[in-house]
Amino acid sequence: MATLLLSREGIFPLKGDRPTSTAGLSVAGTIQGEGKLCGVPSIFVRTAGCNLRCMWHFADGQVEMCDTAHASFFIDDAFRLEASAIAQTIEAEARNVRHVVITGGEPFLQPDGLGQLLRLLRTSGFHTTVETNGTIANLDIARSVDLLSISPKLSTATPTADKIAASAVGLQPEIVRQHQRLVGNHRALDALVRATREAGGDVQLKFVASQPSDEQLIKSEYLDHLPSLAPSDIMLLPLGHDAQTLRRSALACTDIALRNGWRLSPRMHIEIFGNKEGR
Repeated sequence: MATLLLSREGIFPLKGDRPTSTAGLSVAGTIQGEGKLCGVPSIFVRTAGCNLRCMWHFADGQVEMCDTAHASFFIDDAFRLEASAIAQTIEAEARNVRHVVITGGEPFLQPDGLGQLLRLLRTSGFHTTVETNGTIANLDIARSVDLLSISPKLSTATPTADKIAASAVGLQPEIVRQHQRLVGNHRALDALVRATREAGGDVQLKFVASQPSDEQLIKSEYLDHLPSLAPSDIMLLPLGHDAQTLRRSALACTDIALRNGWRLSPRMHIEIFGNKEGR
């Protein structure tokens, strides 16, 4: 049976006697906090493991790591679960929640388990979103999702030596080189977008941004090479891990969105639940 390696919160939020957070809610599920389906009741599945190691600088020099580092940088407490067991758990818990978000980490690193889970969820009538960094062009997976949510990484997310030193996180040189080699893969991105749309699914590109200079990077590093995308497919997400840090980035993102006709996406899950897992 196909399995998936899940991060420590696994399937969330659930009710009952399970090792996951319910984020203070009285029922299973939460809301999708960002993107085209912001506000839609959802259950999440978080896979463990990522092929990138993203780190950002705020304008003042502060370093911001990936906001799910426990699913990418630190996965010692990850656990493995069969795709069928994941689907059965969701079916038993979901009730009126009919949207499942599979996120990470990088779910595309586990194509066998991910593909089986998507097939099972579709058979049960769930609408699915898969979140990916867009570096792996698995077209079978792209054709199997209702919404492919791609988060391409700008050069500002590269784990440079000064960021690594400031974060006190030890990274092996090879994983840094891998990050640099994989980002900016326009061919993979274009193939994913086309495959999803040809199969009747939708696509969004989410860019984490924090300063005016990000606007030109989004264009030169990605959008200039992806003419099939419409402005309404482009989401700007303010960089931050709590309400205060989000506000530091939101004004610059608003200005960029207005100038280009892109969408400014809230990060509602952070605003409501704060910086915690299983939200």
